[in-house]
Amino acid sequence: MSGAQVGVPPEAGHPRLNLVAGALALASLLAAMDMMVVNVAMYSIIKELDPLHGVDDSRWVLTVYTLALGVTTPLYGKLADRLGGKRIMLVALAIFVGGSLLCGMATSMPALIAFRGVQGLGAGGLMSVAMVIIGQLAPPRDRAKYGGYIGGVTLIGIIAGPVVGGFFADTHVVLGMTVTWRGAFLINVPLTLIVAAAVALAPKAPVGKRGGRVDFAGAVAMVLAVGAVLLTTEHDLLPYAWASPWILGATGAVLLLIFFLLERRASDPILPLSLFRNSTFRVTVILAVLTGFALLGMAFYMALYMRIVRGLGALDTCVHLMPMIIGMLLGLLLSGSLISKFNRYRPFPIVGSVAAAASVALCATLDATTSFWLVSLYLAVFGLGIGQLNQVPTAAVQNTVDFSDVGTASTATAFMRMIGQSLGPAVFGALLASRFLAEVPAALAGRTASENGSISVAGMQQLPTEQQHQVLDAFLSGLHAVFLLGAATLALAFLVSLFFKEPTVPEPAKTEPATAPATAI
Repeated sequence: MSGAQVGVPPEAGHPRLNLVAGALALASLLAAMDMMVVNVAMYSIIKELDPLHGVDDSRWVLTVYTLALGVTTPLYGKLADRLGGKRIMLVALAIFVGGSLLCGMATSMPALIAFRGVQGLGAGGLMSVAMVIIGQLAPPRDRAKYGGYIGGVTLIGIIAGPVVGGFFADTHVVLGMTVTWRGAFLINVPLTLIVAAAVALAPKAPVGKRGGRVDFAGAVAMVLAVGAVLLTTEHDLLPYAWASPWILGATGAVLLLIFFLLERRASDPILPLSLFRNSTFRVTVILAVLTGFALLGMAFYMALYMRIVRGLGALDTCVHLMPMIIGMLLGLLLSGSLISKFNRYRPFPIVGSVAAAASVALCATLDATTSFWLVSLYLAVFGLGIGQLNQVPTAAVQNTVDFSDVGTASTATAFMRMIGQSLGPAVFGALLASRFLAEVPAALAGRTASENGSISVAGMQQLPTEQQHQVLDAFLSGLHAVFLLGAATLALAFLVSLFFKEPTVPEPAKTEPATAPATAI
């Protein structure tokens, strides 16, 4: 370790910290919201920009954003360590607001895709550097609390995204102005400027190592490796016969190996391999992958259960998923507050993984007649458990690494969680399709599966009622397999969390008045 005091920011407890934390939470909300905002508004976008071929290209509008966000997350962490989180956040905000403005002015689908990539480059900093700044400015015992606030607001952004997109999907007249889908992007401009003004008021925190040669080779290898890995879940978007998930995955694995070899030789690596000697960091990155894998897969396939098995509409589905979101908010906020009060970290990932695993296992018993109150209970317990697994390990890592590595360690954790979130729906989807095709009657398989082997919802809905019941039984069997895999993943997270060591966090210093006698009580 360097000579810097481990995990202790020099300007802890700054009076403007609450203002800055609020601005950082809003920045994370904007980045998360824009990840989902185009889903509902896409039909209106296609009608205006490319009614003939826009459907084929529309998935790239979402994919290019998540790819750009994913590949830049670790880079932002390193830059924040070298130059300071405040400065890098302002750069990310400038890129994000520029991308948002360009998206709102796009006149073609290719232009919108390109501008969404620019927006994603900025969003990678908004979501990751927010936690870095908290690590650099907040007192060590309060990092989990502030991290919980930011994490909770980020969840609100994910839920609010489709709602905002749905509002802007139709043309409205607001204050005498005609508002279309472009407003979903242009609304970011004034909100981002507010965030930038608040971040500009943040105190400067000392940064880590300055100077030295920038690890450009490692950065390029990492970007290519991460891009290949993330594209394995969207390989069907690429117009190349060779772009199978196996080839992309193997390419990503080779590039990751090259990246780690380069990092061993770099004088100032993007991801210092010395971090892996920290047991808390090792456990945290594994938990981040497992948590991300289970979280997004669970949310996505519970939504399918609501839509397909229970026949709910989009709005009703959002309402019935709210217990999970409320549970996650409570898990984030309560764990952060309790850590700030009692200075204990280890119980939360252990208890959280047990609660989440048990609730997902119970979801494997759901059928078409299960009481919605029982479904809500399962979702609330899952949210409460997964909320404790999200931010607590990150706060613990910030308190066990050198202050000069807080940014790198924080964004590495966020990056690994994002990898899990990208892989979860793809793996769960493959399992669901495989189980479904094994269970559905052979005579119906051709009518309920698309050419690429995925499940055709349209085909299911066109069947006679009796055959629909047979198909839904097969679909439920696939969902049960998905939930059992999710439970197994979280059970593995429980085993990993047993190796989580309690970080030693110093008690807040108590300052005596200068005029007080030495014997004063």
